[in-house]
Amino acid sequence: PGHALQEAAGRSPFDLGIWADAGERDQYWKKLHRDKHIRDFECVFRTKQGACKNCLISGHIFRIDGGEYSICVVKDVTRKKKLEDIRVAERSQLISIFDSIDEVIYVSDPATYEILYVNTATQKRFPHKLVGRACYREFQGLDAPCPFCTNAIIMKNPGKAHRWEFHNSHLGRDYEIVDRIIKWPDGRDVRFELAIDITERTR
Repeated sequence: PGHALQEAAGRSPFDLGIWADAGERDQYWKKLHRDKHIRDFECVFRTKQGACKNCLISGHIFRIDGGEYSICVVKDVTRKKKLEDIRVAERSQLISIFDSIDEVIYVSDPATYEILYVNTATQKRFPHKLVGRACYREFQGLDAPCPFCTNAIIMKNPGKAHRWEFHNSHLGRDYEIVDRIIKWPDGRDVRFELAIDITERTR
């Protein structure tokens, strides 16, 4: 945390003032003495200049010649945590927008066909939870990926929307559909589908 070797050598880590939270510090040391080993304990360290850093600290207690010693390894994860916070915020914002739309919206993994997200309007159309299930089974009542699936089309043109109309015999409704590849907050390329019910218009 910015201290030179000669400043830290021979001193207790309690004296260096590197723990931003004394309660967090005490919790770590109590747990280490009890379990003799800790991996990736989350904490906040304060640098010599006063800046706070999000860290993961791992520790191990061992004995040599009757004496008890501890070795600690600290990993600075400040940047990683900041990026994770940004991803969480982006995902929350994205979901908030999707949930405000009354048409069918869902996101699935084009490789596994797993449903990753459905908006509120879509979930209301089904009696059970959809996330985690296969899209072809839930939306089409099939036991294998749909023969008319547009994944291959949108994967070839990731920046372009694919528009088409489809009669869903499983649901008994007609839809005008927009499919495209979007970037999910975890970094994956995923399938986004917006399906507008045009049953009455078709009739």
